[in-house]
Amino acid sequence: MYTLLIVDDEPIIVDGLYELLCRWGGEKLQVLCAYSSGEALRQSRRTRVDIVVSDIVMPEMNGLALQESILSLWPGCRFIFLSGHDDFGYVQQGMKAGSLSYILKSEGDEELVKYVGKAVEQLDEEQEHRGLLERSRLLWERALPYVQRDVVLRCLGGECPEQLDEELEKAGLPFGGGDAFFLLMVRQDRGAQRSYTAQVSAAALIQCVAVDLFDADETHCFYCEQGKSCALVRVRGDGADENLARRIHGSLDCLKERCDRALGEAVSVAASRRAAPFRELDMEYEALERLLSLSPGGNAVVVGDLPGGNAAGAGARAAPPVRSLPKLRELMARRDSEGFHRLLASLWERYARDV
Repeated sequence: MYTLLIVDDEPIIVDGLYELLCRWGGEKLQVLCAYSSGEALRQSRRTRVDIVVSDIVMPEMNGLALQESILSLWPGCRFIFLSGHDDFGYVQQGMKAGSLSYILKSEGDEELVKYVGKAVEQLDEEQEHRGLLERSRLLWERALPYVQRDVVLRCLGGECPEQLDEELEKAGLPFGGGDAFFLLMVRQDRGAQRSYTAQVSAAALIQCVAVDLFDADETHCFYCEQGKSCALVRVRGDGADENLARRIHGSLDCLKERCDRALGEAVSVAASRRAAPFRELDMEYEALERLLSLSPGGNAVVVGDLPGGNAAGAGARAAPPVRSLPKLRELMARRDSEGFHRLLASLWERYARDV
């Protein structure tokens, strides 16, 4: 139901229009009356007004001034002006201010009803549009965690988009591709034997533990696959990575114990030895995956060391960058020489730096 306000300093006109529009509007309209512009303004401050049918020439405040005041309260309000004479100056000002129509009182009831109907149609369309926007917003909010997970996992898998910062912003992730992170991986040792729903539920508990243990504003957790979850802990400030590294590596036993208690079963935990820019975390991710694959299940707490005493950063990178091979093959198939050599140079630079 919309609220329509009739404003005129002639009571006989107000009362006649009230009867006409009540009969026409039925349950669509709540019709209110005001016998002066001041009374109309007071009513508009008490209740929402959707349509105003107003005389344009009135004492105290003319229709144009009334329009300006009501629109400041209800910007979507539709104005239909009535006048006993054809004054082009008023018509022009009213239309510029957004009035729907300017009707001479001598034109009769049919013309007024036509424009009131047009105002109702416009309001219906706007309401439907707002409803669509609201439903779209709710759907987007529900989908956002999945969008964020997809963007992060693609990057951890070595498939960072060229416009990475733009993609991160679109996904509502509060960091950029150049921000440095420590990467932690928690594996449910029996997770792969469980249903997907059970794995995701367990990952939510792991996320709560990780966020509680580290800085909540700087820790971002995602479920990966086959019972594995990742936590990205951002480094803030120059020189902060060494302090954060000590804190993270010193907290792995605590992280494991809390996850064990929360899940009622054992987990394995691994953490990168050093921080790396988000766009380069795919190498850290691959190293941690391989590290956990070499660790027995049940009680492994690994701080970036492979069995035998080799550092994960060096040992994992001594092998070819497996996750990057499909991308290199794709560039070769497309005959993208420039892209191929750019990726190869980047991989070699990172490999040489780490070994």
